[in-house]
Amino acid sequence: MHLSTRISKRRLFGSTAALALLLAGCSSTVAIDLKTGDCLDLPEDANLEAGFEMTSVKTVDCSESHDAQVIGEKELEDGDYPGVASIQKIAYEFCVPEFENFTGVPLSQSALDVFPLVPTEESWDKADDRTLVCIAANTSKQVTDTFEDQTDK
Repeated sequence: MHLSTRISKRRLFGSTAALALLLAGCSSTVAIDLKTGDCLDLPEDANLEAGFEMTSVKTVDCSESHDAQVIGEKELEDGDYPGVASIQKIAYEFCVPEFENFTGVPLSQSALDVFPLVPTEESWDKADDRTLVCIAANTSKQVTDTFEDQTDK
């Protein structure tokens, strides 16, 4: 799966760069198995502005220090891979309202950022990956609470 670049308050930025990620030696969850409410740590060396590929991610209890949380997920329609631009458009249309539904505040009024985790063409074709995952992240500090229904994060 590919963690795409941030959804800005006005538009979704495109991404061409990717960084392969495979976390070793930690409690991890396969990226396609992430569920709404899961708290996680994004890799410290991940280039969030460019996006990156990941196969697994370190999940933690939301009371432990973390910087991100899954705020929504959506199964994409089956068929041929729709392409990066199409998936990014779907991500923007889905993740922005999901952010407000989950956090209780509009994305434009929040200090959090949203990054869609989307299928790559390879994961679409080889792993039957059809899941779009919306991830909210606090890129300035670690937190020890959920982003759900929080107006001060």
